[in-house]
Amino acid sequence: MMSKAKIEVLNNIKHLWHVEDEAWLKGRKEQWRYIKKMHYKEAGASEIKKMQQYFLYGEKEKYLGTIAQFLYTPYDSPESMKELFYSKLYGVAERKEILSGFIGTGSLYGLNMPWLPELMAWFVDTFLGSEYQLTEEMHGKTPETISPEPTSWCGSFCRGAIKFLNNQELQYNGYTQCIDYSISCLQYATNTNLRSRIKFEELLTRVKEFDPEVDSRPLAKDFVDSILAREDEMRANWQLSADLISKMEA
Repeated sequence: MMSKAKIEVLNNIKHLWHVEDEAWLKGRKEQWRYIKKMHYKEAGASEIKKMQQYFLYGEKEKYLGTIAQFLYTPYDSPESMKELFYSKLYGVAERKEILSGFIGTGSLYGLNMPWLPELMAWFVDTFLGSEYQLTEEMHGKTPETISPEPTSWCGSFCRGAIKFLNNQELQYNGYTQCIDYSISCLQYATNTNLRSRIKFEELLTRVKEFDPEVDSRPLAKDFVDSILAREDEMRANWQLSADLISKMEA
């Protein structure tokens, strides 16, 4: 059972669900049918019902996945997104999970939703910005890092971008909206265990192979052009992190 504080948070955001608006609710139901078909075909009836009730009506009686709940809230502004993020609905661990996984997971579970690009833009502008910053939050008496681990982020960015470029049926991917942040992370990618698995060179090769006559997606072309224009900066940042690793190991 949820605490009174969490119930209060949900009551305070209930206005975001315009259930009295027939057109809004009809569109929301159409979106849910698509999401259910794409992502919850093998889910149990209980799982589907609780996700459906939240998506359509903002009703929550049982636990929902952190990122799924954050994604399926119909925000009306960056401010309402920020308000929920810092509310008592989430703790330090949940906020860390959202910051690290929202772009990748949201791009998958929000696939083809008309509100996804705007939602991702709000998220990037509000929480990530254009440059990596270490963000900490007190967990009891101990400060805990909630910002994404840079090396892990770089790996997710490269994999997500390659997946987007390789599949012309994908019209959108959230990593295309956080290029600045991701390039900045490259200079802090010092986790040697994760670094070796980052598909950095593979991404640059795939970008150079892009053919706009074969792939007509405007977003894909814009992404490729942005990466090509900043290849030198990306390589310089990648080398900076390599130099940091050498100093640490000396």
